[in-house]
This record gives sequence, C-alpha cells and structure tokens, in this order.
Amino acid sequence: ACGLKDIIAHEGPYLVNCTEGKDRTGFVCMLLEALCGASYDELIDDYMITYENYYGITKENDPGKYEIIVSDVFLPRLQFITGDNFDPTKADLSKCAEEYLKSAGLTDSEIFEIKRKLIQNPSHK
Repeated sequence: ACGLKDIIAHEGPYLVNCTEGKDRTGFVCMLLEALCGASYDELIDDYMITYENYYGITKENDPGKYEIIVSDVFLPRLQFITGDNFDPTKADLSKCAEEYLKSAGLTDSEIFEIKRKLIQNPSHK
C-alpha cells in the first residue's frame, strides 16, 4: 500500500522493478493491470514476458513448461488478488484488485487516484 501511494504522490512515469520481474514486480504489475481492466489472458501474456526474456520459454516453443509456470506460479499470485472463491478466468479482475487494495489499507479515493494516474478515463465505482 505504501509503495502504491507513491503513485498518487508523484507524476509518472513509474518504475517497478526487481531482479527478473516475475516475483515482486510481476505481482505489482499484475495487480495494477487488473485494477486498470486487463483481461485474464492479457495478465498471463504480460507476466510470461519475463520467462520468455530470461529463459526463452514461450507457449509455442515449450508448452509444457509454459503451462506449469502458469498453473504453479502465475495462478497462485493471481489468487492473492481474486481470493480463493473466484474463478480468475471469470472474475471481475478490476473489482477483485480494488477489494485487494482496500484490504491492504487503501481507500476508495486512493484507488481511484491510482487508476486516474494510470489510465485516461477511469470509472469511479
């Protein structure tokens, strides 16, 4: 929550990074993308870029490893956002991200401000 409040306090661009982009950065980017309306497939595509860049793993050239990473690494991270009771392929990922951020201590107005900074015309729910 504290790191995301920096988005509110500063103008972009914003840099979120870690060693490879699949752990802390991967989760934060997944959370922000979900908040801003990315689809389940868009989240997977963006998350898996790290595995392509660092390990050469793509859906086409190594489908077995790709699917293991999606099921054993990506999905557990996404479940932090969606909770255990949601099918992430059918959940309203933006709403789930909002609820996750509220549980982390952000207010509705802070969440709206983050969305405003990251997308042109956020809807205020």
